Amino acid sequence: MTHVAGQHTTSAHGSPERVFHIGFARRSLNNSLVDPGQMFSFMAQMPPVTAAAGRKDAKVILGGEPAQGIGGSVSRVSSTLHHAVRRARLRTVERHAHAVPVPYVPRGCDATVAACPLVDFRFRDNLQRPVRIAAALERGAVRIPIYTLPPAS
Repeated sequence: MTHVAGQHTTSAHGSPERVFHIGFARRSLNNSLVDPGQMFSFMAQMPPVTAAAGRKDAKVILGGEPAQGIGGSVSRVSSTLHHAVRRARLRTVERHAHAVPVPYVPRGCDATVAACPLVDFRFRDNLQRPVRIAAALERGAVRIPIYTLPPAS
């Protein structure tokens, strides 16, 4: 799969804890394959987002206010993925906006996630060909291209 169906890049700057979570989420997504018609769940790809699993406190948004919480900045990766999914014209099935606008994706393109209660970002591969999600963390940015086979001519 070499054709880029859609991609998006966001900054990945912040505290060491935030960058840790961005890297953790990025590694969990990288090289995920989605077959035609298959549903993809962001949270199903994530290992447990708990202190017991080694996750750290970082800035999160709770009830529209900044707070400290386990897994802060995982939503930066889910939002980057959502914007790439939109550009690839995949069908979003479940998306939840943050309580307040976030600066790293255009308004309406964010996709917050949480482990408890479960808040997920899900999409379906409606392209009639498989897709592969790549996710890289490089030079202070997370980049997510979605690859597929070239469209039939």
